[in-house]
Amino acid sequence: MTVQTWEIENIRNTVKYITNDSIILTDGEADACLTYLNIKGEEIKAVCRAEYYDEEEGRTYKGLLVFSDYRIMFLSYVPTGKTTIDFLQFYEYYAISNVSSMFDTSTHSKLTFNYNGHFKESVLFSKINSSITNTLVSMMNHYASIRKAKEYKKSDRAFQRIMFSVGSLLATLFIIGVISAIFVPDEYEVTDVFEEFDEYQAPIAYEVQVENNNIIVEELLEYTIGDSYFTNIIEPPNYKKDYPTIFHKTSEDNTIYYVIETKASNLSNDTLNMIFDTPIRFTLVEDDFYEFFAGYAYLINDSSEFVFDYDLSAQKEVDMYIYFEVPRKLKDNDNKIDLKIDDYYNYEGIFINLR
Repeated sequence: MTVQTWEIENIRNTVKYITNDSIILTDGEADACLTYLNIKGEEIKAVCRAEYYDEEEGRTYKGLLVFSDYRIMFLSYVPTGKTTIDFLQFYEYYAISNVSSMFDTSTHSKLTFNYNGHFKESVLFSKINSSITNTLVSMMNHYASIRKAKEYKKSDRAFQRIMFSVGSLLATLFIIGVISAIFVPDEYEVTDVFEEFDEYQAPIAYEVQVENNNIIVEELLEYTIGDSYFTNIIEPPNYKKDYPTIFHKTSEDNTIYYVIETKASNLSNDTLNMIFDTPIRFTLVEDDFYEFFAGYAYLINDSSEFVFDYDLSAQKEVDMYIYFEVPRKLKDNDNKIDLKIDDYYNYEGIFINLR
């Protein structure tokens, strides 16, 4: 499917409008947006020039960071003026569990994408004030809470572009980006300003209550908080294999795990996917400032194995570990530790003191 001239002009005008004429797309950039933002009715909400540093490669990619109502996309091109893609990375909202921000100064901030407990990515913003960043966080959490995987269908045009224009280069770079994100923070440096989006100040969608050690999402889920502790190794209680799990730290590591043993109960009459259908996420907060995002492991087969994606049947329960990777020194100091419950819309959160 060929991109038409009027389509190029329409998307160029859209980006000019939402960036107050600060960004004018090239034909190649406009063509890429039309190619990869491929869901019917998908709209661009914010765009900025950005640089992506891949620590694994030791290389900086310059390009566009594009926010639509279905995904976030970074793209750059071979420096020949052609539309051959040099680097492309997607962040699709249905896979993002939570986005949060932290300010280093009044004009510099860091966004963190938490990908359903499996890995995290950071985006560093400069020359952007707290109001704009908070609005951007609101927008992304809004879409993360409503988008479902079944909505994302790859268009023929995007599929052909990936297969024939990029080939194995895209696949290699994208895999490197994902793998490196587990171990090292990949960072964007962004210097342009976004337009504000007041429409994303949505009302609270779920009633969340805390009663003693129970966290109740009305008519949906109940979490019962059990023991919590620091550990170098996370294993199921009845683990029988000879080799260690993936959760293994040595005394030489600078980090350690903090585990909260939890029981999750499905209060609804429908099966719930514990990644995509749960409207709350957990954060560990040290001294009301430092935040650590949660991972989730579910116990199966008589508590002998972990799985990281789980469908919880109606009116059933599952034992799970909520775990955090934290600095080792946190175990030995006396800093306050709180569990923060985020429900996407109540950004002040609900807190349970753990220490």
